[in-house]
Amino acid sequence: RELLTTLQIEDVQMELKKGNKKEALIGYHKILEDPHSTKKSKINAKYNLAALYYEMGATANAFEWSQKALDEMTAKDTENFSDSFLTISSFLFMRLEFMKSAILSERIVEKLCASKSRKKAIAFKNSAYLYLAEKDLDKVEKIIVLGEKCQVPENYIDNVRFELLKDYQASKAWNKFELQINALATNKKNWAKLIIPINNLEMAQRSFGNTAKANSFNKTKWSYYRYSVKAKLDIPIDALDMVAQTRINSLARLQRQVLATQLQFPFPVFQKRALYIRSNLDKMIVDANQIQKIGSGNGIVKAYALLIDTHEKLAKKFVEFKPDQLTDLEKQNIGTFYAQMKAQSEELLKTASTLKSDVWSTIEQNQILSNANNEILPGHFDVAIRYWYPQKAILMDRGGKK
Repeated sequence: RELLTTLQIEDVQMELKKGNKKEALIGYHKILEDPHSTKKSKINAKYNLAALYYEMGATANAFEWSQKALDEMTAKDTENFSDSFLTISSFLFMRLEFMKSAILSERIVEKLCASKSRKKAIAFKNSAYLYLAEKDLDKVEKIIVLGEKCQVPENYIDNVRFELLKDYQASKAWNKFELQINALATNKKNWAKLIIPINNLEMAQRSFGNTAKANSFNKTKWSYYRYSVKAKLDIPIDALDMVAQTRINSLARLQRQVLATQLQFPFPVFQKRALYIRSNLDKMIVDANQIQKIGSGNGIVKAYALLIDTHEKLAKKFVEFKPDQLTDLEKQNIGTFYAQMKAQSEELLKTASTLKSDVWSTIEQNQILSNANNEILPGHFDVAIRYWYPQKAILMDRGGKK
């Protein structure tokens, strides 16, 4: 039987070498139909049928025979032919047979489960991302379980979990969203990338009225941020924007307090309130500098915008101030007072002008692209352009369908 099947395979291979693919296909099918063919020769025939159909561009047959070959191959044989199976999987993908490509890649992972082959991780990634593109989240969850069982490197699995979070958030599947966060949080290297997902979970819980749970997530979020800064992890820009925005909110509150301070005479009262304005303006500058150190382009521009706005409004406030009631002594010195107010106003406007120059220099040097840039545009043109693309260009989703 061994000799017979060896001769059969050699005959088919000769036809293949001559370029007679049709005769080779017939030959391999005959081997499978022959009751005397050995298991090894049948596996060989199935694999070669998959390869032949791939070469001929027959997607359904290439997929079918790849599956059948893998069903009977040992893990060692699968490892030896893994490049070919991955090639066929890529071929199916290129022919837009996404589910077939994903299923075949998943089957490769199963067969290589106990192997240390790098191809196992590649097949896992291919399968998981294709299931994500097809919005088959149940399949994604199963491939993650399979990846853990087969000891696929943790970073491959974690990357898929992060992508899965996007779909769970979009569908408001908050319980599953939280489960994935808990799984990712076991690795501290993920904490920087979890700041925004946990913030989103916090906002969801607040909308449900679950204040205690929301506060717990808030505490965790800031704990992860502090750890990430200390550990010098690469913190995503949206997380930096979120952190900066909280400080911007505090800066805006301080601005409101400063601008709400009413100037009035008698002069000792004016001095006291002017001193309050000055000291808090200095505090605003210190706080703005701290915001800039966070590393958020959005935060940097917004902090500058608040400082510029505050200086300009205070300049107007000082130069337009006219006390209602004056003592005789104050009346004598009112001209000097107005001159001082004008000088004070000019100083504030000069600082605002310097800040405008500084912010544009910062934007250009750091290539900051932010909607906040509109707030400090010369002339306040209120430009709100966010996207620009050539004619006939299209925006696509993760699956390349839209």
